[in-house]
Amino acid sequence: MSLLDGPEPVLADRPPTAALPAPDEPSIGHRSPLALGTRRYLRNWLAVIGGVVLIAVLLTAFVLPLVMHLDPYAIDLRHTRRPPGHGHLLGTDGTGRDVFARLVYGGRISIGVGLAAAALAIVIGAALGSIAGTFGGWIDMMIMRTADIFLSFPSIVVVIVLAGIFGPSVWMLIVALGVFVWPTTGRVVRGVVITVREREFVQAARAVGAGRGWLITRHLLPAALSQIVVIFTLTVANCILQEAALSFLGLGVQPPRPSWGNMLTSAQGVTVISSMPWLWLPPGIAVALIVLCVNFVGDGLRDAVDPRQQSGRQS
Repeated sequence: MSLLDGPEPVLADRPPTAALPAPDEPSIGHRSPLALGTRRYLRNWLAVIGGVVLIAVLLTAFVLPLVMHLDPYAIDLRHTRRPPGHGHLLGTDGTGRDVFARLVYGGRISIGVGLAAAALAIVIGAALGSIAGTFGGWIDMMIMRTADIFLSFPSIVVVIVLAGIFGPSVWMLIVALGVFVWPTTGRVVRGVVITVREREFVQAARAVGAGRGWLITRHLLPAALSQIVVIFTLTVANCILQEAALSFLGLGVQPPRPSWGNMLTSAQGVTVISSMPWLWLPPGIAVALIVLCVNFVGDGLRDAVDPRQQSGRQS
């Protein structure tokens, strides 16, 4: 090259060529939020194990009676308090009823009460929390002070009072637990709504004439849906525990209808605890196992929703 041709162009000024991902390895940016959340959930091996065990318990409680003849009310006074065996997988109780059959049907009641009470709490909390966060002002103050009042009363004392007035029943238990657990959901939803309502897309929707009801159902509540799912799982575990405690005290599900709580009532005697463990170990293990698995699943969902709060994630 001669001097008249001018300086040689500098190759360093050219933009670097971006490295393209392999055809069979899509980049993270191309993955959907659901795929990323599922991957984070699967990295939490405790959550995976909890989910598998939880599915197995649910299938046992709700599907097994459809394919296997189980009668939790059949009384056989000739075979009372028999140990496992003799045609009874988990033995029999003081009236000759099959413990395994009562454990399966008791799971339907205990899990059903937990799910129903948690669903009621989520509905009330999400509705009131979104209203408080959207309207603000005196409406927000009234709803939050009401939540403080509900939090100041221990739910077990309220259930005892309601059981004395209306009598213990499954529906009373569901309503009492659901009504006194909603403040947690309400506070979380309110905080998310207050954050999201100032964003540009919400302001743009409000500018074109969107009403508050439309904003709540289309923008604000969907923004809090991931947190609501996590709270729901943890609320289910809490309600199952409270149902077991109240039924054990005779204030929840009443015999002869089985539940894990009232099955533990037989463990009040020292003789039963020491020499008849098949009467109280199965329902006790069932309550502990289902609550532990639901909590593990809730932790996994929290990690999947918010990767900044991952607790002990293991691959």
